[in-house]
Amino acid sequence: MSLTFDLIKANLSDSKDFLIKNFVSIFIKYSKAYLLTLVVSIIIMIVLAIPLGIANFGSKSSFGLLMLPVLFIVILVSSAMQSVIYNLIDNTYKKKDTAILGQMKENSFPVIKYYLIALPVLFILLYPIIMYVISSSATANPTALPEPNLLVWLVLIILAAILAFFVQFGLYELLLSKKDVIESFKGSFEIAKNNLSKVFVFDLMLIFIFIVIQVIASISSVLSSAGPIGVVIYLILSFALGLTSHILLTTLVYFFYMKINRSSKA
Repeated sequence: MSLTFDLIKANLSDSKDFLIKNFVSIFIKYSKAYLLTLVVSIIIMIVLAIPLGIANFGSKSSFGLLMLPVLFIVILVSSAMQSVIYNLIDNTYKKKDTAILGQMKENSFPVIKYYLIALPVLFILLYPIIMYVISSSATANPTALPEPNLLVWLVLIILAAILAFFVQFGLYELLLSKKDVIESFKGSFEIAKNNLSKVFVFDLMLIFIFIVIQVIASISSVLSSAGPIGVVIYLILSFALGLTSHILLTTLVYFFYMKINRSSKA
């Protein structure tokens, strides 16, 4: 266990030193990628959702179901575009430049293939929960819906969490180790399987950091009730905090992945 904590301590130190030197440049580049992703996602939503809304005017439930493929497409495209953060951190560490648009283009096909496998599996696992949420939002009287089976929900959530645990390094394998999609899943599974205690403790640390970030975000939401200026400040802070948290968490996982990957090959 002491080796696990030594590894995480070294990971935190390396991540801190790296971000102190490079955070501003990464933030500026990634903010451009994020804004471009946002624009493209909005355009896709408008182009695909408006015809669906016109065709299903007055039918709230059918519109909600038809929006699922639209949301799936948006998730695929936005995930592919935002995956540039992995290359941006890796190239910055290796003192290489990153051409944002070129990297997005290079990542798009393998990342979309990756999520075409991962997302349907996750959707199947969580199908009862997803459909209950959609039905609740689509009906005028959510209390009329049958009570969900909480035990089934708990089992499904645990299965989804186990799946996420074993594939969490998949995109690093795909984009940094340049493996194909199936080999990326296998590589991530092997890394997690061979380092169970290390990965588990590391994930607990990530969850703690994520919770702290969410608490900060909820505190800053008070500004949204402080008039127009407060809303503007809140939106800017939310944008900056969202990007900062993504950069921070991706950097932590990057250095952890590099360390355990090297130790596995040693």
